[in-house]
Amino acid sequence: MTRRALPTAAVTAALVLAPGVAVAATSGTETVTTAVSAGTLTITTGGPVDLGRAKLDPGNEVLVARGDLGTVRVTDTRIADLGFTVTGVLTPFTADGGDRINPAALGWDPRVLRTGDGFRVVAGRYVAPVPLRPQRPPGAGLSVPRVLVSSKRGNGPGSALVTAALTLRAPASTRPGTYVATLTVTTL
Repeated sequence: MTRRALPTAAVTAALVLAPGVAVAATSGTETVTTAVSAGTLTITTGGPVDLGRAKLDPGNEVLVARGDLGTVRVTDTRIADLGFTVTGVLTPFTADGGDRINPAALGWDPRVLRTGDGFRVVAGRYVAPVPLRPQRPPGAGLSVPRVLVSSKRGNGPGSALVTAALTLRAPASTRPGTYVATLTVTTL
């Protein structure tokens, strides 16, 4: 970057006092104001996700489908630099006939695609999909809120692009149909 010298001007003021003339000190005040925005924490989701057609795994035990979460943009412009957590939780998959796939059957592997200068975020942990079975652990898969990405206090304002590899493992007994679920992504 080339710097250019800007023209400057100097003003000299002189006060000439006659001997024996008293000068009374005077003062005044000026009010100086500015506005500081608190900033915001926002997320923008990447749109619908199509996992494609579920296929029987080699052991003929579960139906497997894979895809990627659309890119999610997280932007933090808050002055307080408080940190944040972005989570995701899934509703049950439902088909036209009322058939369902439990949200525990969907898991994800979050990853950070890109961050802005000095903005530090950490991808959430891998969450395994668990087919609906009696031995399924409670709170499995995306049936409960799971961390997609987070940032600790002091990691700076900025922007990040994140995604997750999604894996569905539905029971092999799942009836044919098109199943739809809603993934809610929330900032905390």
